[in-house]
Amino acid sequence: MPALIKKRSGEYALYDRKKIITAIKKAFEDTKESEDPASIAELLAEKVEKRISNLSVPEVEEIQDIVEEVLMDSKYTETAKAYIIYRQKRKRIREEKKIIGVEDDLKLSVNAIKVLEA
Repeated sequence: MPALIKKRSGEYALYDRKKIITAIKKAFEDTKESEDPASIAELLAEKVEKRISNLSVPEVEEIQDIVEEVLMDSKYTETAKAYIIYRQKRKRIREEKKIIGVEDDLKLSVNAIKVLEA
């Protein structure tokens, strides 16, 4: 397993398998495609880890792309779709925050930031 990952900011962080499991589990909870999202998320995270094990320092986007592939390969198409939509939403929010000049590690919406700014 990689010891580090490269974040979008260019910074490095310790690899944390739990983040992959949590993301997959949340996608399953949204779609109800599995009766046991926690167990399935664990199994799928293992598959993701096998695919990233040959990358020295994977980037967050690479890991997320692999999560999508693993979901699709495992025939969890509705969950993969939910995961993709969530990623697109977060990307749009990051872009909007960048436009208004806000950098935050919190998962605040653009509207929440504007309210705090006011």
